This record gives sequence, structure tokens and C-alpha cells, in this order.
Amino acid sequence: MTFSTKDYIIGWDGNPLPAKYLAVDTETHLINKDDPADIPKLVVLSAFGRHPGNPAGKGMIVAATDVESWVEAHIDRVWIFHNASFDFFVLMKHLASEAWKRRLIEKVEKYEIRDAMVLKGLFDIATQGIAIKNGYQSLEDVISDLKLDEYVNVDKNRDEKYRLNYASIDGEDLKVIFEEDNNWIEYPIRDVKATFVAYQTLGRKIYDMFDIDVGLANKWGILTEKIQVASTIALEQIHKRGMAVDMAMVQTIITGLKEQIIRQTVDLNQEISNISDQSFDAQKRDKLGKPVTSESGSLSFHEKAIFQLVNDDLQSKYADTYQSPRTAKGNLRTAAEAWPKYADDHPVLRVYFAIKQNIKLQGLIKGVEDQSRIHPRYGYLTKTGRTSCSGPNIQQVPKDGIIRRCYRASKGHVLIACDYAQLELATLAQTCIHMFGQSRMAEVINQGIDPHKYTASSMLGITVDELEDLPDMKELRQKAKAVNFGLPGGMCAATLADISTVQYKAPMMEEEAGKWIDTYCHLTFPEIGRYRQSKGISTLFHDNVQVDLKSLGLDFNNGDQVIGMVRRMMHGHRTKSISGEPYSPNQYQEVDNLLAGCRDRTSNKEVRPYLKRDISKEDADRHLFSERIKTITGRIQSKARYCQARNSRFQGLAGDGAKLTLFELFKRGMRVVAFIHDEIVIEVPEGSDYRGKRDELTEVMKSCMQQVVPDVEIGVHCNGVMKHWSKEVENRYEGDDPEHGQIIPLLT
Repeated sequence: MTFSTKDYIIGWDGNPLPAKYLAVDTETHLINKDDPADIPKLVVLSAFGRHPGNPAGKGMIVAATDVESWVEAHIDRVWIFHNASFDFFVLMKHLASEAWKRRLIEKVEKYEIRDAMVLKGLFDIATQGIAIKNGYQSLEDVISDLKLDEYVNVDKNRDEKYRLNYASIDGEDLKVIFEEDNNWIEYPIRDVKATFVAYQTLGRKIYDMFDIDVGLANKWGILTEKIQVASTIALEQIHKRGMAVDMAMVQTIITGLKEQIIRQTVDLNQEISNISDQSFDAQKRDKLGKPVTSESGSLSFHEKAIFQLVNDDLQSKYADTYQSPRTAKGNLRTAAEAWPKYADDHPVLRVYFAIKQNIKLQGLIKGVEDQSRIHPRYGYLTKTGRTSCSGPNIQQVPKDGIIRRCYRASKGHVLIACDYAQLELATLAQTCIHMFGQSRMAEVINQGIDPHKYTASSMLGITVDELEDLPDMKELRQKAKAVNFGLPGGMCAATLADISTVQYKAPMMEEEAGKWIDTYCHLTFPEIGRYRQSKGISTLFHDNVQVDLKSLGLDFNNGDQVIGMVRRMMHGHRTKSISGEPYSPNQYQEVDNLLAGCRDRTSNKEVRPYLKRDISKEDADRHLFSERIKTITGRIQSKARYCQARNSRFQGLAGDGAKLTLFELFKRGMRVVAFIHDEIVIEVPEGSDYRGKRDELTEVMKSCMQQVVPDVEIGVHCNGVMKHWSKEVENRYEGDDPEHGQIIPLLT
């Protein structure tokens, strides 16, 4: 890409660029990487746009001193950034007034701030099922992916001298700088032109490839771009603000966990000695006899040997009833995830998994050791549409237990935590209304009935009131929770039984799980039974491979049976699913011939490498048996396997509503310090109107979620007003008056 001075304007002359859509970028001082809250100082702003009178486009670069005038002149344009949240905060700091903050926020709300990086992430999910680099691709990588190198010339290595040193020309006359070295001017112009071309290309591709609902695109952005851009800004603010850590509490908990693990390890060896005739040390040790530790510093154990010992003991004691966990090839499973459901049946497993839980807690707290404040980095886009978190992953901290108490309010502040009640059931119900026109789940929620008790009572054929009188009501409700939160996502009977037994502490056998599924899908919530249904497996295969299977001799009447056999073989099975009879050489040949024919005739070149019997289970499901789904808000996900496709619609909707909430809280200036999917934690100064702040937070959470879930009641629960973060603190009120009294915070 070569330039002449006809391609751009140097300095602000009072004449705005005429284009409606402008790519915009800021060049700044270097970011202080040691200070997560740092917003670097603006040096220059560059812009580029095209319009019918100038299809080649025109660029402009202005010094920081003229940026306010430039912004005022272009405030009604649509601005396109690459990583908008960075430039948003740079501009907000530079303009430095509440009035300008409001005007910039209004541009986000009017969908007048776009982001090529965000749209590329959404495009990746719509076409490939996953966002490359979690939706944080560099502009150079986006240009390369879109094969635009011949049109725009972005080269980080070539431009690094300029990109990292704009502080050196801060305050200088740009025209003088141009005469000395024109790359100081042309580098940012190249970048904004590349951003413009990338965004324009993405838009064209999206509208060519997908049936885009224009109304949804105007409301929520192309593929929900508007929602995601707003979330990047709100999440970046949470990252910059961070959350305080009680360092003394951290050290106390680390010491306590270490001592507890040592005691538990002694107990583990004692329990093992009760079932083994031979001396056995559960810990791994080096040649000198010192305990071996993992990279994170936690103890290592002879896990496979422990499971083998337990298996032999259970087999000898319960030969007639015990069923050991086995692989598809019939070998004993020695992976840790296969054994928790047996923990209640054996003391060795009980102690071992207690140790594993404490080691996990050690890992969660180790990352904040010696830190007085953490600044987690929130990712705005997962394949389901929800957020992610790292450094540390505060979204992984258990709701109950001691770890939460390591996090506290800043000095002179208290925390207020609120979470959504059964949010995913509400978004599931809204999705069913959208797909089928009605939802019994929505009716239950809107009537204020506990959906878990309703599910349990329906299973037993009794009323909710009659359920309340049963002695095992709590266990039945726990089973119903496993059902309500598991079945809509496509969970099978075996997995449901495991989840109910291990996670919800409500023992359930696979046969019982099958009965729960049958009742749930046909009688309790029939719309969810419909929601769980998928296209026939031969239809999924045809949609991905794009071959007329009849032309290969496949009979329509037994298409699912044959393609089902193909999938089982790709999954490593050697026998038929029902009879257990081994596949014959002729059947293997039949599958190989079918796949060879598909390789020759497919119009989808992308799937050709996967049309082989020996590919991995994951590749088979992703490329050959996946489906494309779309949320109510318009986000598209391709290559979604069965469970992903069931989960993404309602989980993504919940994520979108939560992101709208975060941006509204940002707009109101509320200090959000943590976001955990369904829970939002803010901090307010001590002595504030705690009741008023709590009510405002709950009102925002409800009203914003209601924008995407208009037909189902949204519940929000306040977990308390407190100094240390906790799962739930019982609210106390002045004058013991819950209706009107001020909330008394828990300050310990």
C-alpha cells in the first residue's frame, strides 16, 4: 500500500470527513503493564472512511490537542475500531468530563461504536464454532485470515519502531514530523484503512453466508456485536478496578489447607493398609524419599494404583452387585473423573477425594498469595456466548467454603452481592417460547412455583404441597435440580445418575434416571422434550458433508441406522449398540466405501480430511455430525455438537442479558468488582444507603435481563452486604425492620 498526500489530511482543519462509517484508532504513550488500571495518554487520533463521492477513501490524522474538536465534528458518525474498549477508555480519559462520557456511552447504545476484532470473533464462531484467540486477534492476523494482504499492508515488525514510540512525538507539529519521517503519519493511516476494509469485508461475508434478521441486527448488532462491544467496555472496567484481597486471611487458609492435607494423607495410608496386605505409600516420592510435587507445588499420588486397590476390594466384597468403571475396550478406568460416584462406598475414596478437593482449593488461592489486589482478565466471548476469566479465574471460586472470604471490599467500602435465581431455566423457557410458542416451565416460574419442587412432584404424580410433607423431600428436590439443570443440555441417563449422585449428593441409579427423563420430557415439560430433539443423524451428516447420500446407494429408510454405524465406528466402538454383536468385515467395508464416495463427491472441501473411519471422536462430531444454532438475539454458532447445541441457545441468552446488565452498571458509575456469570458484586462506601444501592442493583439486573427474556419472570437474590465476600450473609436491619430499616452490613 503506497500513499500520497491526496490520500489523507494531516492535522485538523475544521472540515469533517464526509463518510458515515469511519474507522478510528488512537496512538498513545506505552501502556504501563505493571498497573492494570493504567490508561495511556493520547498522542494522535487517525480515521479513515469511504463515501460515494470518494470510493477510494480518505484518511485523517489529528494531534491530541484537536481531538475534542474532531470528536465533536464526527459525533454523529459510526466509528469502527479494532479493540474498541482500549480506544474508548483512551478517549474517555482524554475528553475528561461526565458530559463526554455520557456521549460516548450513548454511541455504544446507538450501535455507533463497532469493533472489527469483536465482529471477527463472532464470525469465527458462526463459521467454525470457536473464536480464534478467544476473539482477541490482532489486526494483522484478521487481515491475514480474510486474505486481504494485497489490499492493505499491515506489518507489526516493520511498524514497531513507530507503534511503540508515539510518546516521542507527543506535542510536536504533525506536518513537521511528516517532513522528517512520513511513516509516523502513514502507519496509523494504514491501520485505520485496514480496520475499515476488514470490517467491511466481514459484514459482506456475514450477510452473504447467513440469513441475517435485519431487525435483530439493528437491535443487538450483527451477530450480537452491539452487546459484545458493550461487554468488552464493562469487563475492561472491572479488570482495571480489581478486587481487594485479605492477605492475612489468605496465609491463614493456605497454612490450614497444608496441615489438613498432611493429616488426610496419613489417614489415606491408614485406610489403604486396611485393604492391602502389602506396604503401600499413596504419595509419590523421589529416590531420596522426598514427596514429589506437581508444577503448582501440590502433592502427587499413585492415583491409578489407589483406584486398582479400591476396585479389587469392592469386587471381593460385592461381587454380585459391584460394577467397576470400564473403558470402551473393557479395561478398568483409572481416570479420576470415573470414581467420585463410588466415594460413599469406600473410605479410601472418601479420604482421597477430600485431599483432591483441598489441593484444588490450594490452587485457587495460590494465585493470589502476596497480592493485596487482584485484577482478573475477563474474556468477552466463549463459544456459548458467556464470559471467561483468568489471572486469577475468580469465576471458578466455589460458592460455599472458605476461599471467597479471601476477597474483601476496598478500605472504607463494603460489598453488595446479588445473583440471578435459576437464570438458565428462565432463558431456557424463553427460548422454548420463541421456538414452540409456549412453555410450561415459563408458566411455573411466572406463578412463583419452585421449579425443582414442581419437577419432583410431577415425577411422583403428587402436588407440590404433598411433596413438602414427604420425609425425603430435600433429596427429591436435589434430584430434580440435577434433572432441571442437566436434561435441557442433552444429558443422558448415565450422566444424569452420576451428576445427581456426586454433585447434588442425591444417589440415583441409571434406571431411575431413565424414568426421570421419560417423565420430564413427556409429562412435566414436554416443550423441553421437543427442545432436546435433534435432526436425524443422517440429516446432520448430509448437511455437513453436502453429498446426496441416495446417489451413493443409501436407502432413505435406513439412513440413520447406517450413518449411526459410521459414527459408532469413528467413536472407536467395535460392536453394535443394542445387540453387542461385533461388526463384520462386510460392514467395515460398507462404511469405508461410503466414506470414500463422500470424499469424491463432497462440495465441502473442509470436511474431506475427516471422511475417514479412523479419525478422532471429537473431529467426527465437530465436522461431520454437528449443527448450526442461533440465539434469540441473533448470535450464530456452527459446528455445535449435540450437547453444545442444546446448551448454547439458553446459556448464550443468559450471557447476553448479563452483559447488558454490566454495561448499564458501568453507565451508572456503579463499582463492579467481580462478575461470576449469574452473580455481580459491587462495592459502595461505608455509610452509604445500602438498601437503596441493593435495590438499584437488583432493579438493573432484572430490567436488563428482561430485555432478552421478556416473557419470563426474572428473580434476583441479594447475598448480603458484607466486608468479606461470602455465598450468603443474612441481612440484618436497623430496628429489626426488613420493610423500611437500613441494612446493617456484616463487617467481620
